[in-house]
Amino acid sequence: MLSEKPLPSVSVKRLSLDAIDVENDAELDALTAQVLAAGNKIAESERAEMIRKGIIDEHGNLLKTELPKDMRKDADRDFGADLARREWSSLPVPLAWQNNPFPRC
Repeated sequence: MLSEKPLPSVSVKRLSLDAIDVENDAELDALTAQVLAAGNKIAESERAEMIRKGIIDEHGNLLKTELPKDMRKDADRDFGADLARREWSSLPVPLAWQNNPFPRC
């Protein structure tokens, strides 16, 4: 029976602007590469998710062009503006605002 040995771990130094000498081009390039690599991982993850959901194909072409019902021009929707207007209009107006040349909407 083989004894299990822990796999060697690669220690990756997480860089930040506070941890590097920004005047040193090599350190700044390393930080930039680290940030871009992290961004690429996120972009690939998002791309895979959009493919899984059927939003785009493998080439990045948009598959769904129809808007959800609540986002269409003819949609009957209220984002709470009327409710907010009613709630604000019932509040007392501070004295400093009563002679305001710029009235509330």
